Amino acid sequence: MLQFLEENTMYYVIYTDGSKASDYVHAALYDPQAKFSSSFILHEPCSIFTAEAYAVYQALMRIREINNIKYFLIISDSLSLITALSTLTVKYKSNYILYFIKQIIYQYHNKNIQIFFLWVPSHKGISGNEMADKTAYEGVNAVDVRNTMYVPMSDYLQCIDQNIQKLWLEMWKKDQDTKGKWYGSIQESLPARPWYHRIQDATRDFITIINRLRFGHSTAPSHLARLGIIANKTCSHCNSSDGTVEHIIFDCQKFLIDRLVLASELSDVENKCDLLSRPPPLKQLLQDEHTYKHIYKYIKNTIKTI
Repeated sequence: MLQFLEENTMYYVIYTDGSKASDYVHAALYDPQAKFSSSFILHEPCSIFTAEAYAVYQALMRIREINNIKYFLIISDSLSLITALSTLTVKYKSNYILYFIKQIIYQYHNKNIQIFFLWVPSHKGISGNEMADKTAYEGVNAVDVRNTMYVPMSDYLQCIDQNIQKLWLEMWKKDQDTKGKWYGSIQESLPARPWYHRIQDATRDFITIINRLRFGHSTAPSHLARLGIIANKTCSHCNSSDGTVEHIIFDCQKFLIDRLVLASELSDVENKCDLLSRPPPLKQLLQDEHTYKHIYKYIKNTIKTI
């Protein structure tokens, strides 16, 4: 990047950056030619993307104060912002600051003033970028623009989504005190998408069997007896009095050879099992999605369904 600037001295360079923490959101710019820096206080719901975009907006405002320069280079470490600005159109759901930026660039273009953008990785020792980052982080003498700028609707929606996720997780953990303890111990967090979206070629039968194991609802004799569907809870394969899923998978003598194969396969999954020992409890195995295909294969080779 430094070589690029050395070879292209016609550019007037301005660095921009944004910073967000739990109690503040700042945008900043640094003009190395004038040794000038400035920072701005934004509303707390604003995203880091908005902070980065607002910093670019203020850089464009500063360009109005610079005379006799035709080529400007705005340098940012926000790849998402640079990518958004590189698109030909701005979608109606986009951050409104992008509209302002593109409108100003168009106005400059009509005045034969060319605005270029360059992405640089953050924290790589680039002095101008480090200065902009420091200015955004410290926010010394920052200008409070909260009365003149609005929080983009996209940021509000993001805040709403985050709050819903937070409340959902709190309810999820609280409910485990009274119900759903088995499933809660397997699914401790709440992913954005179900587990089977992360497994390639997951068939309907595969998803059904693994879900039954995860939920703790199966056709194992002990479970059916507890529901009052059948009277006898003994294992139908070896007549053991313990007809649980754990027994069928880990202890039933009828499937000893298949269990050795399962243990061999599980030993390759982050040392989930020692070939000479009993596999870990089913609950522990189900916490790791890498074990699912091996458990499914074992069930299909033995009891066919669960």
